[in-house]
Amino acid sequence: MIKARLPFVIFAFGVLLNAGCSSDAKPPEDLIDRETFVILLAEVQLIEAIYNQNMIRNDQPRDRLARYYQDTFEQHQVSREAFTETYGWYYRHPKLMMELYDEVIAELSRRQTEIMQRKE
Repeated sequence: MIKARLPFVIFAFGVLLNAGCSSDAKPPEDLIDRETFVILLAEVQLIEAIYNQNMIRNDQPRDRLARYYQDTFEQHQVSREAFTETYGWYYRHPKLMMELYDEVIAELSRRQTEIMQRKE
């Protein structure tokens, strides 16, 4: 359980260390556009949740996880490198990253509401 939370703790710690830094920076044009990146981050959160809850079959779970990532990137016509570069840029701008994750949470909430409405 602790291992599953470690990446989040590291990320949160990094954000807190840099929280005092204001960022008026605009993302470079060669990064993934914000709307697409929010959707990708929401999907990455879902993939990680599935993996961390051991919902991926035991036959080579890391390979299956890598396939889920690759399928997601292909679906949105984004390379792993572009995702990594975009994530890195936002990571270096914690205020913007926090704003971005507010949008990710809203996207995940929207999806949850949509699923719940389908069940009714």
